[in-house]
Amino acid sequence: MTAKYQVVTYPNDQNVAQAAWYSPWVVNTRHDDVAYVYFQSGTVICLMPGESRRINDSSTDFYGSKWIAISSASTC
Repeated sequence: MTAKYQVVTYPNDQNVAQAAWYSPWVVNTRHDDVAYVYFQSGTVICLMPGESRRINDSSTDFYGSKWIAISSASTC
């Protein structure tokens, strides 16, 4: 694990720890909150509660995560 976020912040975001910018995976371990991940390219993904996703392939828009926002919503 390179970073951990616990506070619901949506619609405001929080900086992703620099150690996690190029992590190959993102995991939302929250049980009932979604997480929005914002990338350098401007792409935004929404992770459902418990969802994990492979990211940071330099040939895609999912490269270099910079911000995260946690929402108390249970769906994207």
